Amino acid sequence: LHSMHRQGYDLNNCARRENWLTMSCQYPRGTPQHTLAGETFPNLQTIYTKWTQDYESLASFGFNRSLLIRYEDLVMDTEGVLSQIASLANLSLPDDGIVQFQQAVHPTAVKANKNNEREVAI
Repeated sequence: LHSMHRQGYDLNNCARRENWLTMSCQYPRGTPQHTLAGETFPNLQTIYTKWTQDYESLASFGFNRSLLIRYEDLVMDTEGVLSQIASLANLSLPDDGIVQFQQAVHPTAVKANKNNEREVAI
């Protein structure tokens, strides 16, 4: 939800208000998601929950070959999740397995660029 507060896209009118977590929110009428256009929700959490629940029923939206991946599963069992993705795509993982890195950024890069978040992220 905090990322939604930073960049709410269609919901910026709701996400940028002072009481953004607790105030009701009307989905904009000009949104590409026509089924939600103009609908008022009790709060942003309700919209986020609806989005999340929609992922659990992707087949009903016409996505017959889909896989729901939780970030936590990807982090804790990267090879297992990649194996599921490969299987769904009729591919196989390399015989020598997957190499995981403990740190995505070299520790000295973090210290050298402490005040430059963009560079640290890259």
